[in-house]
Order: sequence, then C-alpha cells, then structure tokens
Amino acid sequence: MVGKILGALVAAIKSPFSMALGLVLLMALGGAGGFFWAKRTEVIEKQKAEAAKKAAEIAARAHIPVKVPQPDEGPDPFVARYIPLGEEFTTNFREKKRVLIVQVTLVTRKGPKVEDSLKARVLPLRARVDALLSVFPYDQAVTDDGPRLISEHLRTGLNQTLRADLGINPIEDVLITQLFIQ
Repeated sequence: MVGKILGALVAAIKSPFSMALGLVLLMALGGAGGFFWAKRTEVIEKQKAEAAKKAAEIAARAHIPVKVPQPDEGPDPFVARYIPLGEEFTTNFREKKRVLIVQVTLVTRKGPKVEDSLKARVLPLRARVDALLSVFPYDQAVTDDGPRLISEHLRTGLNQTLRADLGINPIEDVLITQLFIQ
C-alpha cells in the first residue's frame, strides 16, 4: 500500500504542472509558518509586557511610605544641619580607672523637618549615646583611628534606634567636637 502511494507521488512530481503546484504549496506553507511564528513571537512579547506591568503595579502597591515628610522646597533643603547633643559625655571604660570624655554633634542632610525631629529627641539620644559609649572598648579608643571608630559606632547605633521611629537613617555623620581619654 505504501509502495503504491510513493509510486503515485514520484509519477506526479515528474510532470511540470505538479512541480509548479508543489513549489506554490511549499511557498504557501512557508509563508503561513512565518506568519504564525511572527504572531507567536508577538503574543509572547505582549505577555511579557503585561507581566512587567503587573509586577510594576505590585511594586507600587508594596511601597512603604516614609514616616518623615520630604524636605520643604527651597534654595537648598539638603544643606548640612548640625545638632549638638549638649554637654559632654563622661563614661567609664571597663578597664580600671579609665575614663572617656566626649562631646558630640550630629549631622543630617535630610531637611529641616528631620532636624526638628532630632532636636525634639535630644534626651533619648543622649541616653543612647551614653549606652553606646559604655560598651566601646578602651583598646580601640586609644588607637589613631579611635575618634573615627567612636564616630562610626555612634552613627550606626543612633541610626538603628531612629530607624524604628522615623523609618529612615537620618544621621549622616557624628562629629566628635571634644575627646579626652584618661
């Protein structure tokens, strides 16, 4: 049976009309395949675009609002603002008869509203600075990098505390304006 079908196909291909018909059919099938391939690619790209749009909408809905409002518009709202924490801090090191005396000023570039928020929290910030200084090791404080290490330790600790209240890290730097180690 298969032999008869193959024989009929071979006989049909030998005629010029059959060859022209075969070429036309082959071109039609190629064109249809190309059309469906292009359509499939277009559908896939459309699905990817829709997925990206949905992901962007989900990300926009998941945005956590910042508790501190953005700075007021003005000539330069991001100018450095300095908040002194008052009098000096006196802290005992764990080593016998060792004392650290330090005066601290906070620096922020988050605007006047953050500055006001920090000024309103001076007493809790002073308590936190006392706690942070009480655990700072003496051997690190007396090195050449001691002031920088103390500053980084205070900035990290204060920002952790303030992040819970404000939702941001408001302190850019902690300036050591006076340092005495005995």
